[in-house]
Amino acid sequence: MLEQSFGPKAENQVRSVSASLDDVESLLGTLVDISKLDAGVIKPDVTAFDLRDLLNNIARECQQMAVAEGLILDFVASSAIVESDSQLLARILRNFLTNAIRYTGSGRILLGCRRQKDHVLLQVWDTGPGIPQDKLSEIFEEFKRIRPEARVPTKGWVSALPS
Repeated sequence: MLEQSFGPKAENQVRSVSASLDDVESLLGTLVDISKLDAGVIKPDVTAFDLRDLLNNIARECQQMAVAEGLILDFVASSAIVESDSQLLARILRNFLTNAIRYTGSGRILLGCRRQKDHVLLQVWDTGPGIPQDKLSEIFEEFKRIRPEARVPTKGWVSALPS
């Protein structure tokens, strides 16, 4: 459908549906990967790589989403060489950026890293509402999302699923 001509309004809707399907596919892939990691089926493939390429690609991917939400996504490049699983690290960073875009009503998101002695600290900063101090431990529970304070539920908000 993306290759067909339906008129501007319909084409925007088709692009929106296509982007949503891509997001769902990515989410399902992430859940499968997490399941496999938990079960010990897959092991991280740790190699040394240039962080610059990984961060450039992720920032470019998320830039369009940020602009569509009226946000500014800034990126600070790094020449650091790190040892990690580049695919898993990319998934984690995409998740952080997607959440920042989802929960930041207006303002700016920053992706970058800081060198600290023998390691690199990757960071995603945003001007969103943040997570209340008393809810910090809850964000690590499976299928749990925190309802933003004093706001109606945002897209993607769900409560914990029953066990």
